[in-house]
Amino acid sequence: RAVEREIRRGFRAIETAREGISFLDEHGRFIYVNQAYADIYGYDREELIGEYWAVLYPEEDVDRVSEEILPAVPVQGRWTGESVHLTRDGTRLVVDHALAYTEDGTLLCLVRDVTEERETERTLARERERFELFVDAVEEYAIFTLDTEGYVTSWNRGAERLKGYDREEILGEHFSIFYPEERIEAGDPEEFL
Repeated sequence: RAVEREIRRGFRAIETAREGISFLDEHGRFIYVNQAYADIYGYDREELIGEYWAVLYPEEDVDRVSEEILPAVPVQGRWTGESVHLTRDGTRLVVDHALAYTEDGTLLCLVRDVTEERETERTLARERERFELFVDAVEEYAIFTLDTEGYVTSWNRGAERLKGYDREEILGEHFSIFYPEERIEAGDPEEFL
C-alpha cells in the first residue's frame, strides 16, 4: 500500500505539473501526456496518444532530431536545449526541451513554451540596438554610462567631441578622470557616485 501511495502521489505531481510531460515508447510514439503538454500544443490528450513524435516538429527539423538529438540522449544520459515545435494548427513554438530515458527504455520528455520569452528578448535587443544607435548619433551632447563602481561602459560621439576621449581609450576608465586632482582629493567623485 505504501508503494501504491507513492506511485499515486508521483502520478498526481506529473498530472498537475505546469511543465509539459510526456512518455514515448521505444518506437517514438506517445504513451502518456499530461494536460500541460497537450495544452502547449493545442491537442486533446487522447489525440496525441499513439502519435509519432515527429507530428510536433517542422519537417525540416525531423532529420536533425532523429540523427543528432535522439542518439545523444543515451550517450549523455539526457539532452536539454531549445527546439522549434508545431502546435496542432501549425503555429511554431520555441520550447525549452529536455529528454531522458527511464530504466525500462521509455523516453521522458519535458517541455516549456518559451516563445514569448524569446520574442521579448529579441524585441528588447532590437530596441537596445536602436537606442544605442540613436545615442551614438547624438553629437551635441556627451552621453555615456557608468557601471555601479563608476567605470565608463558606453561613450557616444558627442562625448568624444566634448570630452576629447576616443571611445577605445575611455571605456573601462573610472569617471574620476573627468575631475581635476584637487576635486578628486576633496572626494567629489565618490560623493557624486
